[in-house]
Amino acid sequence: MAAGRHVGRRDRAVVGSDGVTIKRASAPVFVGYDAIESLSRQDKELLIELKGSTVRLGLEADSEGLEQRIRDAWQAWKKGGSTRDLSDLDRRGRAAEQWRQELRAVVGSADYRGARFQVDELLSLASDGSVAPEHRVAAAVAASSSGGREVKRQLRIAADASADEDLRIALEQAAEAEIDDVALARAQERWAMLRNIP
Repeated sequence: MAAGRHVGRRDRAVVGSDGVTIKRASAPVFVGYDAIESLSRQDKELLIELKGSTVRLGLEADSEGLEQRIRDAWQAWKKGGSTRDLSDLDRRGRAAEQWRQELRAVVGSADYRGARFQVDELLSLASDGSVAPEHRVAAAVAASSSGGREVKRQLRIAADASADEDLRIALEQAAEAEIDDVALARAQERWAMLRNIP
């Protein structure tokens, strides 16, 4: 077995739509579902096998529910994923204000420039843990720009469902049609790094 990171029994785990954050005294450890190769149980530990390492999550006697929630969320993530072309949501190096203004234009009926996104489709993208953080935030900004209270409520739910704290912060800001460049950059960097683990 590969060398691994050990997470003690006093640690808490936050199960999100995009991965699991294991909160420990030294620093939280975020494990994206796309980095997980397998899950197995060994005595009172859940072994989260990654590409090249193992994270050990100590399980208490009453933590069968936590293990099952992690397994269920990982399976749901594997089944999810958008097949839609998301290039209209790409930032392409634009400043936050310009990107935000252009995202407002992607909502609505298709016109001569091509297909547009419907608000419910944008809400789905913002909630989908298999979608890149940049696209999730872009979808949230676009939806927030054209929706009312219910849309913002659903975007806050999507933010709360993220186990990645930086992505949660970026989605919370996006629910208000704002872009938090720092939180988004950290979430996007982490997501890209996890996808390219050898």
